[in-house]
Amino acid sequence: MVSTEKTPNVIIRATDKVKIVNITNQTSTEYRSLKALRLHLAVLLMAEKIGRRADDVWKDLPWKKFRQHVFRLQRSIFKAQKEQAKAKVKRLQRLLLQSRAAQALAVKQVTQLTPWA
Repeated sequence: MVSTEKTPNVIIRATDKVKIVNITNQTSTEYRSLKALRLHLAVLLMAEKIGRRADDVWKDLPWKKFRQHVFRLQRSIFKAQKEQAKAKVKRLQRLLLQSRAAQALAVKQVTQLTPWA
C-alpha cells in the first residue's frame, strides 16, 4: 500500500521506506524508518524557529549529554538484569527505545559515523 501526501513543494510517499521529494530543487531523501524522518523534521522545524540552517542545528545538538543519558539508561538496564527484576528491565528498555537522545544517536551513527563501502 502506497499513500501519498502533498504539501506545496514536497511530496511524501510512505512505503516500506519513506521517500521525500522536494519539487523546488528536485532533490529526494530516503529514510529507513518513520522515527528517522520525524527526528529530521524536528531538527528542521527547530532550525526554522530560531532562524538557522538545519546543518548548524544538528551539529549544535548536545551530543555529550545524549551519550551520557543513553549510557545511564544502559547501566540501569544492566543493574536491573543483574538483580533479575524483569519488569524493571522491560520498563527501562522501553524508555531507552523511546528516548529522543537514543534516536538522535542512532541516526547520527547510521548517517555520519558508518563508513559505506
